[in-house]
Amino acid sequence: MKNKYFLEFSSQLLKEEKSILKLFIEKYLKKEKMEFKLDDLEIPKLRNCKKNYIERLGKKGVFFIDGDIERTYCPFFSFLSFNEDLVKVQFNEKFIEYIINKEKIFKYSLKEVLYLKNSFSIEFFYKILKENILKNSLKIELEKFKEIVTIESYSRLYDLKRFVLMPLVEDINKNTDFKIEVSLSKENGVWEIEFLIKNEKVDRIKNYTKLFIKLYKNHIIDKKKVALLIFNAINLHSYDYVKSKILFAIKNKKKYSLNFDKLLENVLCDKIGEFYILLKSYEVQAENIDMFRKAIHREIHPLDFPEISTLEYNTNLAKQLYSLKPKEILTLTSENLKLELLFNPEDVSKVDIYKKYIK
Repeated sequence: MKNKYFLEFSSQLLKEEKSILKLFIEKYLKKEKMEFKLDDLEIPKLRNCKKNYIERLGKKGVFFIDGDIERTYCPFFSFLSFNEDLVKVQFNEKFIEYIINKEKIFKYSLKEVLYLKNSFSIEFFYKILKENILKNSLKIELEKFKEIVTIESYSRLYDLKRFVLMPLVEDINKNTDFKIEVSLSKENGVWEIEFLIKNEKVDRIKNYTKLFIKLYKNHIIDKKKVALLIFNAINLHSYDYVKSKILFAIKNKKKYSLNFDKLLENVLCDKIGEFYILLKSYEVQAENIDMFRKAIHREIHPLDFPEISTLEYNTNLAKQLYSLKPKEILTLTSENLKLELLFNPEDVSKVDIYKKYIK
């Protein structure tokens, strides 16, 4: 099969197959029991039997595509088990990665694509929406649009609106996080389509991205490239995570023989930056914060790090501990250390001690 976008199904999924696969995914993500009564599943019979229909779906899968080189085939299920009128389902572990891994979700958008009804909607989603994710509006010449989404040539605008644009808008608005509006206009004898694009999550990240670009514009060479780097990083991690990475890049510019854009790219990809090695991990019985604090001090004071013996470090640690709520994780970082603390007076409390290093 020719690579049209980031994924291809091993064989075309019927509407009912997409629906049942979505049901299974939703149940899995809710951590519900993956067991179903065949009679309750809204699927047709194959050779007068719903079991045959599920078995056929069990033979299908998806190709995940990385560029023009790597194609990874992944079956949906590791097994299907039938017992009278019941079917038990277990997803393939690799397939689960593409459902729950944030980076893979962002790239492949498998769950959204499963919901899209039309092949041209999938083409539009990947080739236009995802490629122009930082834009709020987009104009495309009509003939170029047809070429991008590989649709049949509609000679009449009425047919294009009825059979492509209207179904496309309905498909995207109903089945993805994007909301689009479309209009047609003619300039210099050439028809153009304008798309107005909204996505609440994307819009929030875009605002954060613009703020970062504005704050650190004096360091940046290629604003467009850096904006996309920052946008993707916030989407996969968080605002605070990206802020700390940017500040690290600014603080250490002189240390690395790279321009700021390249340094930030390496920092955001974890090739350069601050990292942590686990030094010690232990559990302790502590009925109250005082007992927990003493247990922590017993473990950290023998460590040979200069900040441990300072009044500022110990005062800050005590303040943070006394405001710590049971069963909440507290993370404390200093010049050389990171502590992750979980206080649980009803069971065991946990302490993880990490050493910071820079590469």
